Amino acid sequence: MEKRGDKLVWTTDPLAFIEENMDRIVRSFKLSIKMADWDPQKVGKSKESYEFALDLFGRH
Repeated sequence: MEKRGDKLVWTTDPLAFIEENMDRIVRSFKLSIKMADWDPQKVGKSKESYEFALDLFGRH
């Protein structure tokens, strides 16, 4: 995304990005879920899980 005036606009088609990268991102993020012993409460409360997800979406 980039700022144009007072608006944020997509620089990459978000649907194309998801189609191209979602499998890789989900496979990688599975590690966070597994390390939390498959407990969604632990994953959802872990700051590191969110940071890892952001990193995965930033890598392409």
